[in-house]
Amino acid sequence: MLKFRNKVYFNNFATYGLNNKRNFLKPPMCECGCGNKMYIVLESENDLWDFMSFILMEHECSQCAIFAVKFDGNCYAAIKSLDENEEQQVNILQSQIKNDMHMFSEIDGELTLHCYGLLIEEQPGNWMIQE
Repeated sequence: MLKFRNKVYFNNFATYGLNNKRNFLKPPMCECGCGNKMYIVLESENDLWDFMSFILMEHECSQCAIFAVKFDGNCYAAIKSLDENEEQQVNILQSQIKNDMHMFSEIDGELTLHCYGLLIEEQPGNWMIQE
């Protein structure tokens, strides 16, 4: 489910030590042609994990991630990589520290990701894709 979004947020790639030029996600646009960007509605952590895993498995890059910051400050990373059999896999990580501003840049630095996306939960269940 999608909802309209119109609020500007200070959470962005630079806030988490990331480079928006490596972003591969685009927010969905309203189908009526008004130009408004939409929220993605994910009501549970399982919905979030399923969404991130699906997007990563559909993306052609095998060394990418989606980072997510929940409304309550929990930080998650879904990381796509190749296992020892060269099969694609997605691993989900959660920071034990709320509002862990360094988690995403540390993961990027350690894994040398090719690209990534950033999701921010503006209100419980309403997620926006950062550009």
